[in-house]
Amino acid sequence: MTTNINRTAAYPDHLNPGERKIIDKLICDALDMGCTISVGDGGDWFVKLSTDYTEITREVAACDEMVLRIRQGEKHAAFFFVHGNEPYEVLNDHTDNAFAYAIWSGAEKVREAIENKMCRVTA
Repeated sequence: MTTNINRTAAYPDHLNPGERKIIDKLICDALDMGCTISVGDGGDWFVKLSTDYTEITREVAACDEMVLRIRQGEKHAAFFFVHGNEPYEVLNDHTDNAFAYAIWSGAEKVREAIENKMCRVTA
């Protein structure tokens, strides 16, 4: 696993900070695992098979809906996001396989913390 601490984010200013934290965790974890990421809107792919953090983050909220397709060799998973709801609800759906769950596990913890904070849940 490689971690690049010198990543430069290019998220659009209009992206909700909570959504950004969740999506960023997913992207960083996938890149740290050596995955490639494609970014699309369900029809067109604006970024294809990239490992360029800045390029990926630039396109993340270009539309109201977004798909991140993540690949690692023969393994692949898709994550479908809808922007503009509660930040912790940004993930709408994802592939149901072990690879997707492994990639999503870190982002799920971030998502849960945001939901708990917004809903004032304490442990």
